[in-house]
Amino acid sequence: MPRRVSVASLAINNQPHALYRFFDRTDVLLYVGITANLPTRMKNHSKGKPWWTQIHNITIEHFDTRQDALDAERCTTTSTTRWFRCRTRRADTPTR
Repeated sequence: MPRRVSVASLAINNQPHALYRFFDRTDVLLYVGITANLPTRMKNHSKGKPWWTQIHNITIEHFDTRQDALDAERCTTTSTTRWFRCRTRRADTPTR
C-alpha cells in the first residue's frame, strides 16, 4: 500500500535544513539533531533539557533538503556514540 504524505510534510522536506551537534568541554558529543528552523529549535532545547548547561561548543552544517541533513546525521551517529539521544533507544555512554 502506498505511504500517505501530507502536503505540509513535502514542503518542509524540501526546505533547507541545519544539522547541529552539541559538545561538552571535553568534546564529547551530547546531542545531534536536524531542523528547518534553527533559532526556534535552540530556544526549545534551552528550556528544560538536562544537558543544555553542559554545552561548550556547537557545530552547524547547512543542507538543501531534510534528506541531505538526515544522511549526514546518520553518518555522525554511526561513528560516534551519543549520550542523550539514540534512535535505537539503547543506553549509551559518552565516548570521545
